[in-house]
Amino acid sequence: MADILNKLNSANYVTVKVTDSAIVNGNNLLAAYALAKTVTPNGTALSTSNRLAVILPAAKYDLGTQSLILDTQYIDIIGSTSDRSKHYITSNVGETSRGTVEQTANDVKLYNLTIENSNVTYATSNGNSTDPAGYFPSSNLANAYLENIKIICPDDVNDNVHCFSMRIGINYSGTYIDCSAGNYAFGAVLNSGSTTLSGIFTNCTGEIFSFGGINQGGTSLLSGTFTNCRGSSWSFGSANGNGSVGGTLSGTFIDCTCTTGTNTSFGSASGGGGGGGGTLSGTFKNCTGDFGAGFDGSGGGNLTSTSVFTNCTGGQYSFGGSYNTGGTLDGTFTNCTGGDKSFGGGYSTAGTLTSTSVFTNCTGGQYSFGGSNDTGGNLGGTFKDCTGGDFSFGSGGLVGGTISGTFTGCTGGDNSFGRSGTGGNLISTSVFTNCTGGDYSFGGGGVGGGTLSGILRDCSGGEFSFGGGNSTGGTLSGNFTNCNGGDYSFGGSYNTGGTLDGTFTNCTGGEFSFGGSGATGGTISGTLTGCTGGTFSFGGSGASTGGTLTSTSVFTNCTGGNYSFGGGGNTGGTLSGTFTGCTGGDLSFGGGDFGGNLTSTSVFTNCTGGDYSFGGGYINAGTLSGTFQDCTGGYLSFGGGDGGGTLSGTFTGCTGGDLSFGGGGDTAGTLSGTFKDCKGGTESFANL
Repeated sequence: MADILNKLNSANYVTVKVTDSAIVNGNNLLAAYALAKTVTPNGTALSTSNRLAVILPAAKYDLGTQSLILDTQYIDIIGSTSDRSKHYITSNVGETSRGTVEQTANDVKLYNLTIENSNVTYATSNGNSTDPAGYFPSSNLANAYLENIKIICPDDVNDNVHCFSMRIGINYSGTYIDCSAGNYAFGAVLNSGSTTLSGIFTNCTGEIFSFGGINQGGTSLLSGTFTNCRGSSWSFGSANGNGSVGGTLSGTFIDCTCTTGTNTSFGSASGGGGGGGGTLSGTFKNCTGDFGAGFDGSGGGNLTSTSVFTNCTGGQYSFGGSYNTGGTLDGTFTNCTGGDKSFGGGYSTAGTLTSTSVFTNCTGGQYSFGGSNDTGGNLGGTFKDCTGGDFSFGSGGLVGGTISGTFTGCTGGDNSFGRSGTGGNLISTSVFTNCTGGDYSFGGGGVGGGTLSGILRDCSGGEFSFGGGNSTGGTLSGNFTNCNGGDYSFGGSYNTGGTLDGTFTNCTGGEFSFGGSGATGGTISGTLTGCTGGTFSFGGSGASTGGTLTSTSVFTNCTGGNYSFGGGGNTGGTLSGTFTGCTGGDLSFGGGDFGGNLTSTSVFTNCTGGDYSFGGGYINAGTLSGTFQDCTGGYLSFGGGDGGGTLSGTFTGCTGGDLSFGGGGDTAGTLSGTFKDCKGGTESFANL
C-alpha cells in the first residue's frame, strides 16, 4: 500500500489526526472526511483522474453510534499500512438502513481497513436489506472498490439475529480484493428479496450464506468473476429452507472453495418442499463444493450446456446429484471428482445427462453418473475415462435408466451401466468401448435383464452382465465385440434365458451365458462368431427345456460346455440355425433327458459335441431333420437314447460313439435320412 501513498501528491490526500483515544480518533475521522469534501485538489474538481484520499494512520477509530457516510465521488479511504487490523473503524449502530460505513457514492475506493458494527441489541432482524451492517452500501455500485478490507459483526456467532457484517439483499457490482466478512456476506438473501453479484471478487472470504447464499427464500444471480474465494455452508448461491431453490451461477469461478467441506455450496439446496439446486451456466475451475446438489429432499440443479467444470471436487450429491431427483447436466466436465450420487445421481430418481454433456476423466462414487437407489437416469452424453462406483452410469435399484451416449474407457462397480431390478435400456445410439463393470453391469437385472441394442467393444462385466437377469434374461439386439462376462452373462438367467438377435464376435461368458438358463433356455436368432461360454451356454437349460436357436441364428467357431447350444436338463431345445466349427460338451446341440428338435433348416458343419449331443437323450432322443457335415459326437449322440430318435436329415462324414445315430438302449430310433461316410460305435445306425 506504500505504492498507493507514493502515487499521491500532497494535494491529493488528507490525513486523520490520531490520539490515544479511540473516540477522539473517530470524531477526527468524520471531521477529516467532511474536510475532504470541501477540497479541490490541484485546483480542479474531483474526478476519476483527480481523486482525494483520506489517510488513516494506525489507530482505532470509534464512531460511537455514528456512521462514516461515503456520499461523495472520488474520495477514497486508505489505511496507511498493509496491516488492515491497525486501521480499525468501529461503531454501535442498531437502526434500520444504517451501518458503520455507509456508501452511497458510486466511485469510492477503500483500502487496508477493518470495519466493525458492534451492535448486539438491535431487535430480531427483518431479514432484508434494511437490517444494519458493518458495511452498508447502496445497491449496485459498479465502481465501488474494496481491497484488503475486513468487515466484522460480532453477532455472526448468533446467526445474525441483530446485524450483519455486510448489507444483505442488494446487488454487488464493484471490485472486491482480499476482503473478508462473516455470515451472509457479499450479497446474501434472507427470507425474500434478491441479489446479483456481477462484480469482481478476488481472494475474498465469507462464512455461511456468503456470496449470494439464500436462506428461507429469495433469489440470487452470480454473474461476476470469483477468484480464490472462500465460503462456508450455503455459500456461492446455495439455498436453505423448505421450497428454496439455489441461485443462478453464470459467472466465472476459479480456485474457489467451501471451507467447511462441501456442504451445500455453488448453487446447491437443502430443505426439500419442492426446492432444488440452482442453474449453473458458468465456468468453474479448480473449485471445491457441491455444484447444484440437492440435499434433504431437494432436487438436483440444472448444469446447462454453457457450464464448464475443470479440476473441480465435490462430495455427496455434487454436480447435480440429489437426495430426491437428480438434476439435468448439459455441460462439460473434465478431471472432476464427486462422491456418492454425484453427477446427476439421485436417491429416488436419477437425473438426465443430455446428449450435449461431455465427461472426461471424472470420478464419482456409488450411484454416480445418473445412478439411483430407485430409478436410473437418462445418459445421452459423451463419457471418456470416467470411473463410478456400484450402481453408477444410469443404474437403478428398481428401474434402470436409458443410455444413449458414448462411453470410452469407463469403469463402474457392480450393477453399473444400466442395471436395475429390470435392467436398463442401452439403445441403438449407445456406444461402449473398453469399459468395465462388475456383476449385473451393462443392463443386468436383479429380476429381468435389460434391452441392449447399442455397440459394445472390448468391454468386461461380471456375473449377470450384458443383459443377464435373475428371473429373465434381457433382449440383446446390439453389436458385441471382444466382450467378456461371467456366469449368466449375455442374456443368461436363473429362470428364463433372454433373447439374442444381435451380433456377437469373440465374446466370452461363463456358465448359463448367451441365453442360457437354470430353467428354460432363451431364444437366439443373432450371429455369434468366435464366442465362448460355459456349461448351459448358448440357450442351454439346467433343469427344463433348452432354448430356441432360430433359423436366422448363425454360430461360427463358438465353444460351449455341457448342455450348451440348446441342451436341456429335461428336454433339448429347438435348433434351426447354422452352426460351423462349433464345440459343445455332453448333451450339447439339443441334447437332454428328452432330445431336442434339430429342424430341417438347421445346418451343422464341422461341429463337435460330447455324449448325448446332437439331439441325444437319456430317455428318448430327439428329432434330427437338418444337415450335418463332418460333425463328431460321443456316446448316444445324433439321436441316440434309451429310445432312439427320428433322423430324417442329411449326414455326411459324421462320427458318433456307441448307440449313436438313432441307437436305442431300449428302443431303436427311426432313420429315414441320408447318411454318407458316417461312423458310429456299437449299436449305432438303428434300423438302417
